[in-house]
Amino acid sequence: MYYETTICCSPKLILMSDDTIYKMPPTDTEAFSLMLWAQFAVFGLFTLQGAVDGDLLWMIADGMAGLLLLFRVKNGRLVVVFLIPLLTAALGSGEGLEEVPFMWVFYGALVYLPALAYDEFEVELDSDKKRIGVLGLFTGMMVLMGMIFGPAWILADGVGNEFEDPDSGELYEITSDAYNIIVAGQVIIIVAIGMAWGMRNYLAGPVGFLGIFTSWYGMGEIGVGEDPTVVDFVWMVGMTAFLTLAMFGALGREAATNSDASESE
Repeated sequence: MYYETTICCSPKLILMSDDTIYKMPPTDTEAFSLMLWAQFAVFGLFTLQGAVDGDLLWMIADGMAGLLLLFRVKNGRLVVVFLIPLLTAALGSGEGLEEVPFMWVFYGALVYLPALAYDEFEVELDSDKKRIGVLGLFTGMMVLMGMIFGPAWILADGVGNEFEDPDSGELYEITSDAYNIIVAGQVIIIVAIGMAWGMRNYLAGPVGFLGIFTSWYGMGEIGVGEDPTVVDFVWMVGMTAFLTLAMFGALGREAATNSDASESE
């Protein structure tokens, strides 16, 4: 004996759910939830940096960006990547419009790495295109940040030479130790890119950021910029967690899919 049960659903309620312009942040400990909060923490650190530097425009912009992403506001990703950098630069913050292309690339990687890595974002692409997108964005981010924190013009000048900072015009002496540190950082970045593309290893995230941090330390040894502080280490931890969880979402999903396929055979 069995009983028929009829479940009534309200089309109106379903429509309201689909049309919701935002989603509440998750509070569990799944990889997706941790990644979402790590992403919010990264933008929170940017907001704090803007406050410390006295740049209120970037402080407000990064704070808004973090909230838009945390609550997954409809069309929020496009606003964060394209509109916020453009408006902030147009209003006179930072170095002006000339840094907008860099911000588009940098913010684009921060926003779309997780969006392509996790199905919860409902990006309408197949798994292969999402995976290639994640690897491409990761590679672009590593190369871009590697160029910033280990500039080619320092490496090209060689050991023991002097070079002129194109921004400040100051002369710096390149010591052998600092030069070797920067080279080591660039090698680590290349290894991370190779791990991501060749080995499909989500540990490429922390390895890549270790290379960036190493090059940054070498720049400080030369005298360009400042030596890393406690805040810099906090920033490094936040970025490492974010990159690791983003790579895990994409490459871990691929490994699980391949495992299921082999078991079915």
